[in-house]
Amino acid sequence: MSKYKQRRKKKKVCLFKKKIFLFSLLGVLVLVSLFYLLFPSPFFKVERIGLIAETEVNIKEIHSILDQRLENTLFSNYFLFNTRKAKRDILSSFLRVQEIEVTRVFPSQITFELKKRIPIVLLCQEKCFLMSEDRIVFQEKDKEMDLPIIEIEQDIKVGDAMLLEKETQRILEAYSFLDNIGVAKAVKNNNDLVIEMEEGWQVHFNLEDDIVLSLTKLKLLLEKEISETKDLEYIDLRYKKVYYK
Repeated sequence: MSKYKQRRKKKKVCLFKKKIFLFSLLGVLVLVSLFYLLFPSPFFKVERIGLIAETEVNIKEIHSILDQRLENTLFSNYFLFNTRKAKRDILSSFLRVQEIEVTRVFPSQITFELKKRIPIVLLCQEKCFLMSEDRIVFQEKDKEMDLPIIEIEQDIKVGDAMLLEKETQRILEAYSFLDNIGVAKAVKNNNDLVIEMEEGWQVHFNLEDDIVLSLTKLKLLLEKEISETKDLEYIDLRYKKVYYK
């Protein structure tokens, strides 16, 4: 091979290497620019956090929780703001809030809508507390509320999940069935449930039994055998045979 051809080949190789270097440098510059635009750039910094609350909560305290996350420059970015962690922090601190919906408004706004926890019963021992559908006790309350009252032997602590899902469902079914007659309260002791009526008589259930079958027996008994309840003492549905006095 002649010296001319060798020099020409070397020039081509050098030119090719320069092109690769220039394209690589250009690619790095583009990536750095995109990274800056998407993350450290103030254009995508979260400028506003909106709060919509259905329930009575301390808005300042919630803003304080969210502002702590905004103090980190990187995580205050619209794309990197961790809404899951923020939701966990709020839910763990405010038991009256049951769920949170998050809406992002491009490029710099995030709104948190707080859904209140709905009580379904008053759970009582020495004091009474509100319990929600997910069986979380979330607030101390007096008995002056139009809610089913359930007395239990267990210690009640705010933040704890009380009762079992099936137990709660069966208690509420029994309560609802008898409510048109006038229920004073329900008393749960292990698997025994006593519904105390406003007239003074009681209905005994076994919470391990089929509640639908128990209520069917009760319905037939009240329709066919017991015409007056004011002198009634109890109806016991815990056995195969129904007892009453």
